[in-house]
Amino acid sequence: MGDLILTTPALRALKAKYPDSHLALVVARHNASLLTAWPYIDEILPVSVPFRRSFSFSDFVEFTRFCFNLSHRRYHLVFNFQGNVRSYLIEFFVHRQWRKKLLALKHLLPLLFLPRRFREGKKQKGYPVDVWLSQLQETGIPPAGTHLEFFFHPEEKEEAKTLLADIPSSALIIGINPGVNWESKRYPEERYAEIANQLIEELGAYILILSGVQTM
Repeated sequence: MGDLILTTPALRALKAKYPDSHLALVVARHNASLLTAWPYIDEILPVSVPFRRSFSFSDFVEFTRFCFNLSHRRYHLVFNFQGNVRSYLIEFFVHRQWRKKLLALKHLLPLLFLPRRFREGKKQKGYPVDVWLSQLQETGIPPAGTHLEFFFHPEEKEEAKTLLADIPSSALIIGINPGVNWESKRYPEERYAEIANQLIEELGAYILILSGVQTM
């Protein structure tokens, strides 16, 4: 979800430059329902995510079918914000010009066959927002601010107000999301508890524990 939020400056810039365009965004299926209120997106293209630690053969079949279906659609511009095996495969199928297909293949092959220590040097370094905005600027699309955004439906805002009704409006509320897909990146639960207790004692903060469907 974090990467999606980081794309909002790029999506905003695209819509500012081409307000009448049809902007389609490929996202992991488990994130698709979170984007229905985003004003910059005209079409959400959800897909199961293969090539992760846990994925089924049916996920791989769905992903392959998804790529073939995209190959029959016509897009004037294609931006790859992820730079991984999945996104380069999608980019390969989406592009209609063989020159661009071969360029996507040029980036894909090292990810498939080179050891990780050699792959890292090929990745674009820097803050993702700046990296992705620079990609857009190369095609003549200027930035429309670098601030991040998240959008909610009115009923979701009302539900949040109900949930937080007992907390004073002047209170400091801090959200903590202890879940993460990769176990190697997961901070120990007791450390989160220590941080939360310290925030309560020193700042008088109210702590909200946040979680996604896959991390509950």
